[in-house]
Amino acid sequence: MAERGYGWEKLVSEMFCEEYWHERGMKTLLRGSTTFTDRTGTWDGGREKAPAAMCRKVIEAIDKNDLSINIWGNGEQTRSFMYIDDCVQGIDKITQLRRFDRHADQPGFE
Repeated sequence: MAERGYGWEKLVSEMFCEEYWHERGMKTLLRGSTTFTDRTGTWDGGREKAPAAMCRKVIEAIDKNDLSINIWGNGEQTRSFMYIDDCVQGIDKITQLRRFDRHADQPGFE
């Protein structure tokens, strides 16, 4: 189960950015993020991220000599994942831009 208030931080951040951009002239940039992963993330217990859960399921299936795993959904969903070091590098590049608009989350933004 998602924690209480899941998603609200994104919506409130967007509202604050809009306020500061329009009312106060402060250029803001809000990048919609993806699921982040790193070496220290949990891999069991029900709170793991999808990449770690998939790895755990595969390892457990191999250990049981059962080459099938259960994946939820209808097969139409897509997910994107990012290693945290890549995220930090991207944020660093964005902060060094001399000119930007508010659409950094659009495809093709580099």
